[in-house]
Amino acid sequence: MYKISVLIGIFVNFVRGYTVEPISSEKWLQAYSPYYNAETQSLYFCDFFDSKRTINRFDMTENRFYSAAIEGNISTTFIIPIDKQIDQYAISNKNSVNVVQWNGKDSIIRFLRDTFTVETGSNYELNQYNMGRASPNRNFYGGTFTLDLCIKPRTSNAALYLYTKCLGVKALERKIMVASGMDWNIKAKLFYFIDTCRYQVYEFDWNPETDEICNKRIVFDFKKNGMGQGVFPLALTIDDEGFLYVGLLFGSAVWKINPRNAQVTEIIHIPAEIVLGLVFGGKNYRTLFVTTGSTAYNFTTGGLSDGTFSQQSGLIFKVNGLNARGYPTRKIIV
Repeated sequence: MYKISVLIGIFVNFVRGYTVEPISSEKWLQAYSPYYNAETQSLYFCDFFDSKRTINRFDMTENRFYSAAIEGNISTTFIIPIDKQIDQYAISNKNSVNVVQWNGKDSIIRFLRDTFTVETGSNYELNQYNMGRASPNRNFYGGTFTLDLCIKPRTSNAALYLYTKCLGVKALERKIMVASGMDWNIKAKLFYFIDTCRYQVYEFDWNPETDEICNKRIVFDFKKNGMGQGVFPLALTIDDEGFLYVGLLFGSAVWKINPRNAQVTEIIHIPAEIVLGLVFGGKNYRTLFVTTGSTAYNFTTGGLSDGTFSQQSGLIFKVNGLNARGYPTRKIIV
């Protein structure tokens, strides 16, 4: 397993000029799918293991968290604001995408409607959404996984989906094991996507007119680049120069990768093993927020991990001094 001590992490941070620090002492079971809202200067994320704090918002100006549960005891793996709708968000509900309403402060989130559902057959009974993002065209991209994770042949029946309000939902890519982090290089018209159990980052040509993708190729293979056993690539974001940032589950790190030559250009050490989510935010989108968890699935055997993790696992961190800038996060049309 890829591990690094806190002392080494502090030394490397000092030498390379970046800093890593928690935004507060509040800990989470699974701080997942972060979204930065520049309008409210808030970091949104979900915790699908905590029924009372399912959706959360950290207000940067107030320096405090607001948390809420969703009506119907719904557990979600992502939250995406809806374009031109006040306080409305798209969330996952197993294999469906729902719309909810939250003012960012109340302890209960109101369920509004179901939008669309995928993977309804009997061979998908363990499948559900894992990740969801708004494309540059504000359409929905989302990927599924099965609760079997990486342990059975049937885990390759997940998929990557595109939803547009006029045309509905369609599968863009099938035979995926665990559909995880995704992002776009808008300038180069490229789309990037991680299949966690295959340890690979894929690159596609992206059509900005139709939002569709084609010409799949592997641009980075973690096993061929020294990934230790029991560590999994999960979260992904991109900066405005086209470098990828991949969060390593059970790896205590974020790898900065140049997809043009498959080189790791920097390793950002995080003092928590369960790295779950990445998003650029803050002033000029120069702060990288890293969400972590204090518990996690065991991707190798299924079920929950029985590992012992550091005291800082479950905190949310901010990384400054990377000399990088991310893209503004987007709202979605549903």
